[in-house]
Amino acid sequence: MLEKVYGNALVWDLELKKKKVGPQQEFSVMYRDKEVGVYYADLVVDEKVIVEVKSVDKIDDVHRAQLLNYLRISGLRVGLLINFARPKLECERFVV
Repeated sequence: MLEKVYGNALVWDLELKKKKVGPQQEFSVMYRDKEVGVYYADLVVDEKVIVEVKSVDKIDDVHRAQLLNYLRISGLRVGLLINFARPKLECERFVV
């Protein structure tokens, strides 16, 4: 299925557990005090954890680098990279 479908299901599951979930939360990308872009996190849970939802054959270094960049941009310290496309769920945790 598409990442969006898995993301929507994850949002619903977290809301059922009374977690605060911000889907598609916006973060500005700043360079020398100027906004040069915008990033939309798949999910932000309890204003502490960025969750990047993937539906790919395997988690690759480019996905890891993407999440690490998003953590730097957002100022948050913890991120989860979750891949739903495998028979067994893949999840990697990052702390910066």
